[in-house]
Amino acid sequence: MDLLADFAEILRDLILERNMNAKQFAIEIGAQNSSVSEYLHALRLPKVARLVEIANYFNCSTDYLLGLEEDRNSGNYCVCPPFHEQLNFLKKYFQCSNSYLYTDSEIPKTRYYDWLKGKRLPSLENVVRLAERLNCTVDFVIGRNKV
Repeated sequence: MDLLADFAEILRDLILERNMNAKQFAIEIGAQNSSVSEYLHALRLPKVARLVEIANYFNCSTDYLLGLEEDRNSGNYCVCPPFHEQLNFLKKYFQCSNSYLYTDSEIPKTRYYDWLKGKRLPSLENVVRLAERLNCTVDFVIGRNKV
């Protein structure tokens, strides 16, 4: 799985489906041209909030954008709650401990607790790790879709 390459290819295809170019797309979502260029050239992934904006724009799942599932799963998505609240929800939903979430996901303990306290937000790569650990979608981890 190559998140960078998959995201770049899928985003490129979605932009072309809309008959627009990268600059037009950047304007549509309120992003810098350079950021969109970096996404399309597989130089970096967006932050989670920007990924959600892109998914909302194309009415698809974040998992589809990342190449983690083949179906766009267009539908009704929720506004994402603050991540520290969602993290507490995930622990209750999956009936797991903090250490269960950060240990096997290879997330530094201090970083994890910063998320839990609302001091930091996770990178997209760490959200994907949590989704893999919990065997669920990225959209579920960030609270974009509910049970």
